[in-house]
Amino acid sequence: MPTQPKGRVSRERILKAARTVFARNPYASASLRAIGKEGGFDPPLIHYYFSTKADLFDAVLQELLAELYEKQLAWYEGLDMSRPGDALAVFLGRVFDYYVEHTEPFRILFINMAVLDGTQDVPGLARIPGIFGAMAAMLRERAPLLSGTTEEIAFFVHTFVNFLLLYLGSAPCKGLVLKMDPLGPEYRRWVIEAMSYLFLPLIEKELSPQ
Repeated sequence: MPTQPKGRVSRERILKAARTVFARNPYASASLRAIGKEGGFDPPLIHYYFSTKADLFDAVLQELLAELYEKQLAWYEGLDMSRPGDALAVFLGRVFDYYVEHTEPFRILFINMAVLDGTQDVPGLARIPGIFGAMAAMLRERAPLLSGTTEEIAFFVHTFVNFLLLYLGSAPCKGLVLKMDPLGPEYRRWVIEAMSYLFLPLIEKELSPQ
């Protein structure tokens, strides 16, 4: 891609290039030079909108978390919680189909959570507990028959989302191990079956009369 050497480049173009680079590399390894190369502009132009790489990564993370949260509204649409197995399979299928078209959010979250060792600070990851809390509130709103306490629902969402990030964020590796196309229907079925195996008994327990 030809490089834009001077003038202004749009914030959206910078964010798009940054998302691509951050989906390939952990925050510490990604460089502004790589982002400029990906977007076809000189790296110093990034500073017109973002003072540091940390500010840019935080903006990317804020954007993708907001997208994932908003997308949940469509994932819950029309689910019949009186048939929890079917509802869970439909929900997971919708998440997977979104992942096929938008792999970057899952990759960015997975690779940066995976490399944390307590000695480095990845900007923006402090937003994750807040989005998990919002997801838990949405689950309680969309599935009011669940009988768990607020703390139990929050724990369920935290665990559920982390497993989804594992299976989708590391899909290329999982696909290699399982000898499946990580974007294909066979792996889609595998993810639905694996997540249902892990979480459907918990859902059925919460929906059962006490």
